[in-house]
Amino acid sequence: MDPLMAVLCLLPLYPGLATAAPSCPQNVNISGGTFTLSNGWAPGSVLTYSCPLGRYPFPVASRLCRSNGQWQVPRAIRVTKVVCKPVRCPAPVSFENGVYTPRLGSHPVGGNLSFECEDGFTLRGSPVRQCRPNGMWDGETAVCDNGASHCPNPGISVGAVRTGSRFGLGDKVRYHCSLNLVLTGSVERECQDSGVWSGTEPICRQPYSYDFPEDVAPALGTSLSHLLESTNPTQKKNENLGRKIQIQRSGHLNLYLLLDASQSVSEEDFEVFKDSSSHVVDRIFSFEINVSVAIITFASKPKIIMSVLSDKSRDVTEVANSLENASYKDHENGTGTNIYKALNSVYNMMNNQMERLGMNTAAWQEIRHAIILLTDGKSNMGGSPKPAVDNIKEILNINQKRTDYLDIYAIGVGNLDVDWRELNELGSKKDGERHAFILKDTKALSQVFEHMLDVSQLTDTICGVGNMSANASAQERTPWHVTIKPKSQETCRGALISDQWVLTAAHCFRQAEDRSLWRVSVGDPNSKWGKEFQIEKAVISSEFNVYSKKNQGIPEFYGNDIALLKLAQKVKMSTHARPICLPCTVGANLALRRPPGSTCQDHGECRAQRA
Repeated sequence: MDPLMAVLCLLPLYPGLATAAPSCPQNVNISGGTFTLSNGWAPGSVLTYSCPLGRYPFPVASRLCRSNGQWQVPRAIRVTKVVCKPVRCPAPVSFENGVYTPRLGSHPVGGNLSFECEDGFTLRGSPVRQCRPNGMWDGETAVCDNGASHCPNPGISVGAVRTGSRFGLGDKVRYHCSLNLVLTGSVERECQDSGVWSGTEPICRQPYSYDFPEDVAPALGTSLSHLLESTNPTQKKNENLGRKIQIQRSGHLNLYLLLDASQSVSEEDFEVFKDSSSHVVDRIFSFEINVSVAIITFASKPKIIMSVLSDKSRDVTEVANSLENASYKDHENGTGTNIYKALNSVYNMMNNQMERLGMNTAAWQEIRHAIILLTDGKSNMGGSPKPAVDNIKEILNINQKRTDYLDIYAIGVGNLDVDWRELNELGSKKDGERHAFILKDTKALSQVFEHMLDVSQLTDTICGVGNMSANASAQERTPWHVTIKPKSQETCRGALISDQWVLTAAHCFRQAEDRSLWRVSVGDPNSKWGKEFQIEKAVISSEFNVYSKKNQGIPEFYGNDIALLKLAQKVKMSTHARPICLPCTVGANLALRRPPGSTCQDHGECRAQRA
């Protein structure tokens, strides 16, 4: 036989010799933009397109290299050429009781919309709005209202259509979006006894739109701040809280972190998910609340890294270590995105805890639950995740009176590959709050989680919480610092230990002068945040005597050099004014990241270790 023919006959027995490993075509350039590959041209690699600010990839934002060496594309889309198209903002469909200009089919970035009301109506919201580079209008929905109903006119957001024009108690309104726009927020809202509409204001947005970090951080932070204040076991009943909740001293928070580790998420991005979660954990454990943390990573299947049923879930060190050790490679054999199973594992965890504590016990019913879902795309396995959410709501008995016992935050990363409809369906709907967000990339996610829990949003006297961001002032970093002066010249410093008491030195008050002239300066005196307080009472240590050891050759001795000052008014808590933590207290326990039940000796050991 011809030697060449012999070799050809043997090739089928050695397929590796016959063909090279498949790779996807490299003719994937984008006009006006760039692209990145998660794993070169090999099967499983994700191609992601990027455009300059104010433009978006069209008709696709990313593509997956399939095992057959071909690029996967969405159904019904023929990809011949990918280009960067200009971003445009949607136009109003209607505007009640007023007029708007200009009237265009859609608006370019930088374009303005102006609103005016008819006689007898007052404008609420923004009179002028500008189209931003992310495809979203700045400002707030403009509404012309005459104040004649039980609830205010809920308005019609840009691009939306509303049915229902009665705003009395129990009346309902429904919304849908005009062609090709996606609705986020509540489809239906009801006028409640409080004069507030149920749910979240609906917004109609372009499918390619996304959120800027500077918008997400305060929105997410405000919602979480309300949740944390509501869970604070030392918080007394307070009718002025954002959600007007009657707080129980037995409050507890279960926080569930769900991190996407599917094929379309690179290992580098998964590490950003972990780091972002660490920011949340570190900040939440510094508040005066009882908290347990669950960590679940998922792709085709979920993996429970930590359960709220574990005692370790209450220890910030254990939680941080578990997050750090979570591995992207745990999901190498499962490449899909199964959000349903991830949420169902949360449901199973809740069910087990309910059986352990008892369904009708206060210990179970007073637990508040917060789920943070971090994902880069829509669910492509396991079906719709909504049934899992419905099961969670049922087991927690979430009704109109218990909506504050569950918060689901759905955060998508990668503006064009995330399903807005699915995220909106998963996120909680609460008045004045947002729970569904899409960020352009993981860099934006990091910025959000670093700044989302702004202590200025917290009105409670949570101790030991300073603002450690790069732009924070010295006073914001140590907001418990105060200055004490008899008239105008500073003589001493002290520290806030509550909203009305200051700890300082007894030697500041050696002179018997009229203390009604003294002032305590709280906050930065060189800014609008500074405020002076009179001293209502001074408690000086009776054991302090600077000359008590003069006969021993010690001219001045500062033992027992302690004084307490009661301010004439309470200090309003802010990022510039917050008490320091006292040793051997619950607040200090949390600030030092010590487990519940730690003793004063434990606090001393912690201090020695840090030194």
